Amino acid sequence: MHYEITTKEGLLKPKSTLVLSNLGDVKLYNLERGLRHPLGIYNFTFNEVVSKSHTLLDALEEANNNLPHINHDEKKWKERILDATDHFLDAVMQHLDAYKSIICCFYSDCNSKEAQKINRSLQKEIHAYRDHVAKIVNLIKHKQRKLSLILFHGPGILDLGYYVEGVLEDGTVGPDPEIHAGSNVAISFNRDMPFHLCNIYYCSAVLAAHIYKICGAIPVSSTEEPISEDTLAKLIKRIAALPMQFFPDEIEKPVPLVKVTPIRNSNHFKATLEMPSRRIKARTIPPQCRIQVSWEGDGMSRSFKMPYFALAQ
Repeated sequence: MHYEITTKEGLLKPKSTLVLSNLGDVKLYNLERGLRHPLGIYNFTFNEVVSKSHTLLDALEEANNNLPHINHDEKKWKERILDATDHFLDAVMQHLDAYKSIICCFYSDCNSKEAQKINRSLQKEIHAYRDHVAKIVNLIKHKQRKLSLILFHGPGILDLGYYVEGVLEDGTVGPDPEIHAGSNVAISFNRDMPFHLCNIYYCSAVLAAHIYKICGAIPVSSTEEPISEDTLAKLIKRIAALPMQFFPDEIEKPVPLVKVTPIRNSNHFKATLEMPSRRIKARTIPPQCRIQVSWEGDGMSRSFKMPYFALAQ
């Protein structure tokens, strides 16, 4: 996937916002189902993703700013990050699930063959990303999993990430094998945040393409809908500023790139969203860094496995 977006003429927003704001006299059936206008559905859920992204980045920024004085054993700052991560993933899931409601707004019968065909095609195209997020969210909600923080720290370095704490076959508590390869790896925020942004723009482009199929040609132009350009622009800049320093196993994964380029003689910028990107190579954690994780007992579990570690008792 490769997208070039810009703050000029309101074209920073995901493709679906620009399409849904120009439906004109297309017949809609949202009111019969007690739903918002499809643009309203998209705006509401996407705004939640943007808001929760900023909250998570605020928590990460606070931890990094306090690096020289931070107490690695103090729980509150870790809980803020993990709570923000949980809420962010929930917001992404809510946004992606809203796609079905948006498509439903265009059909008098949501169960018609045409509507089902469109939805199946849409879900097939976004399933890899959606399934990744859904698996984490569902494990937390339905299998009593929890998010745990991991950090690599050394002189002037604090690289944060998380993993889904699950139960291995022998009863050991550690990285859930449904999410983490070999139950021995984790997810860095430095890779995860651009990964999500790239995928959300990709999913939006897929949704827009299916709306074209339903409605035919729709003009795309600047809009005045309530997604704040300033808030979105700030988010893209913050994600673009994250270091390209990933956890050891992530070096072999596709690199998600979010790059901001100022436009000369203006206050505008162009953003490049690309995955996989071959223009830049991520670096790994310096070998002198230490790894730290923490967990809470449940009164029964006695064995714990930590990412990038051997089994600890």
